[in-house]
Parts: sequence; C-alpha cells; structure tokens
Amino acid sequence: MNLLTVAQVAERLAISRSLVYELVARGELPYIPVGKSKAYRFDPEDIAVFIRARKVVNEGRKPPVSRPRLKHIQL
Repeated sequence: MNLLTVAQVAERLAISRSLVYELVARGELPYIPVGKSKAYRFDPEDIAVFIRARKVVNEGRKPPVSRPRLKHIQL
C-alpha cells in the first residue's frame, strides 16, 4: 500500500495543504500519524471515499433563478 503525503492529498483534491490540515483537525479526513512529529499519511482509498461522500448530484433541483442586472450601477 502506498500512502499519500499531505502535499499529494492536496494535489489530488485540488486544495491547499492548510485545508488538508483543517479537514484532519475537523475529523473529516482520516489519517495515519507518522512518528512523534505531526506528520500525516493518508490511505488512497480513504481519499476516494472522502470524494465519493461529497459528490453532489443536481437531480430534481430547480435551476437557479436568474436575477435582473441593476442597470443603474456601473462598475
């Protein structure tokens, strides 16, 4: 089994490394502690489960309502 580093997880999820640490701190992302330092390793299957659990399917939802532009405001 090849475990992933924080940097590799961040790359796979297209997020920052600090957000990976935040997900770990919130208990949303399972990890394996390594050594006495705060080094973490991640099981690729856990990352796949994390992704699958957060998939959103837009079935049955109404499309967002388009709102008129405010013509009097200029940017």
